[in-house]
Amino acid sequence: PMFLDELYDELRKAWSSELQLQNLWNRIANMRFLDPACGSGNFLLVAYREIRRLELKLVVRLRELKKKLDYFLDGSSELKVSQSQFAGIELKWWPIKIAEAAMFLVDHQCNLEMQEAIGAAPVRLPIQDSAKFLHGDSLRMDWESIFEDSAEIFIFGNPPFHG
Repeated sequence: PMFLDELYDELRKAWSSELQLQNLWNRIANMRFLDPACGSGNFLLVAYREIRRLELKLVVRLRELKKKLDYFLDGSSELKVSQSQFAGIELKWWPIKIAEAAMFLVDHQCNLEMQEAIGAAPVRLPIQDSAKFLHGDSLRMDWESIFEDSAEIFIFGNPPFHG
């Protein structure tokens, strides 16, 4: 709900307009997501999955409006959202490795949903796109160096704990 409610409202408002849907799609493609204490990446994994699902709804609707019913082998041309829009920072190495593997699994699940919805999914091998999981202390890192020239950056994670 942190950002998805607003995006789904925009999707509803743009539902009948190809131009507005394209604008929303471009906005989503320019968003970046950072969890500065990501652990094994759960917030990032859920955010990625939900953004991909939103994008899929948008793509299906654009195809309906354009009356585009053709099928193709590689669905990459139908995607603008990528794993590289997501980053996490973690002090420990082991959770980073879990997050990296889990992100590829979530990506695969999203690709299966896309295959079912439009008949094609991106070919991911060799792997050329991945989320950025950085090892280090987020309080001592330059966050601005993680994403270059992004209009919207969402920073999220667990609420602060006192003590």
